[in-house]
Amino acid sequence: MGSGMARGSARAPRAPEVTLRAAGEADYAFALALYLESTRRLLTALGRWDEPRVLARFAQGWRTDQVQVICADDMDIGWIQVSQTGDRLHLDQLHLVEGYRGRGIGTQLIEELLDRARADGRAVGLNVIRGNGALALYRRLGFTVVGEDPEKLRMLWSPAKRQAG
Repeated sequence: MGSGMARGSARAPRAPEVTLRAAGEADYAFALALYLESTRRLLTALGRWDEPRVLARFAQGWRTDQVQVICADDMDIGWIQVSQTGDRLHLDQLHLVEGYRGRGIGTQLIEELLDRARADGRAVGLNVIRGNGALALYRRLGFTVVGEDPEKLRMLWSPAKRQAG
């Protein structure tokens, strides 16, 4: 008899129960640190890391009223920012601390966003830095590439298209 776990079948721990809370200005430093951690490696690989530019872009995009802090296990584990432009929602940011990535949390949060968009008949857009492992998740959830530049891909999810799939 074996140990019950076949070689190569190790799985990431199950997703913990997560809650969201409205962000406050006190969350800026946490969000910035996580943003820098998430983007530095990707942008460096593309030869596009420019810390002053990245810091300015973060400061320009941060909107406390659009941000929710992701909490689990009695601590802050990430943040999500969603904005609305006309009839479209935009997933501006989604970042999780290292130990909580790959556990289905991002999938759960994006699926909830897509359910809300579907109910309202809205499309959802996002930008993803080239080389980001989340690209496969976005494609699996029905996002398609609608534009690109040297740094990122612009993706769009359409409720009609997803329902037809």
